[in-house]
Amino acid sequence: MNAFYAQSGGVTAVINATASGVIETARKHKKIISNVYAGRNGILGALQEDMIDTNRESIRTIQNLKYSPGGIFGSARYKLKTIEENRIEYKRLTGMFFAALSYVSRPHKLIFKLLMDEEMNLLVAKILLTDKV
Repeated sequence: MNAFYAQSGGVTAVINATASGVIETARKHKKIISNVYAGRNGILGALQEDMIDTNRESIRTIQNLKYSPGGIFGSARYKLKTIEENRIEYKRLTGMFFAALSYVSRPHKLIFKLLMDEEMNLLVAKILLTDKV
């Protein structure tokens, strides 16, 4: 399975340290997470399918993020509208997340069924991304 990482808010060295920790931890658990894709400029990277393949970066580069100023992957203060106001964004996000999950060698049948149901996708996206039902 792949993971998606997106930064939001002010870019600081702390954000880079967090990114480094996420990527290093994922690399230690390759049987569970085969790769981490970082959204360029936060959630906008997912919406625009502009992602950085962190597997292409060396161990040293990822470790050095902890000591780098700024936000290496960029950031955004973009706020998703409600699902009622912009269903297209939620469809794009769930489609992108489905594409990431489709790389799982043995997908869980329930997850696969839920991902094939558009209304369920939109409800799950609403819950995960806005904390509103």
